[in-house]
Amino acid sequence: MHAPVQANPDLLSGEILHKAGYSTALDYSLSEVENHIVFDTENYFIVAVQNAKLGDDLPAAVPICAETARLGAAAMFASDQTLRKILFDANVFFLTSCSRVALSMARFRNVFEDIAYVLIRPQPQSWQSMDKPVCTCHIYAVQQQCQHTLFVEGLPIAGISHPRNFGEAPGQRRAGRPKGKSKAAPKRAHT
Repeated sequence: MHAPVQANPDLLSGEILHKAGYSTALDYSLSEVENHIVFDTENYFIVAVQNAKLGDDLPAAVPICAETARLGAAAMFASDQTLRKILFDANVFFLTSCSRVALSMARFRNVFEDIAYVLIRPQPQSWQSMDKPVCTCHIYAVQQQCQHTLFVEGLPIAGISHPRNFGEAPGQRRAGRPKGKSKAAPKRAHT
């Protein structure tokens, strides 16, 4: 069981992610679309979370493609030979007319960037085990925390502690002063 780290409020429910075209952890939690899928593997849970917007809809409001998520999740712990097959099946790798293997960057992004994969182990087995969620997204790579890991910490997954309660999360506030509150003008010192 892991103790939750202090959540970055911008990742939890701030406006900064919205301006960049991303959803917050609270957005994922409140969404009414299926924006994630939980895969139960032998040693880990892999939660595939929609990470790309569609038109004006932020990622939390976009349904996840189950087939694409399944391919990406299968790639997480695949052997070299199995991974090669998965990447061909996903059309990430393809054969050119000269029978050379080529890489489709568009398809790679579709499988591995448009979907973020959060990995978590149900019961840590050693001090080196993953006792907190780890994500494949670029925000996690920089901050060791992201909106996806915060969201996953609140999911009801068997064998995982649930330190995030989104019912207590601060809602998104509008910028500025509350309505009806005026700010007194600052007093000037005359010299």
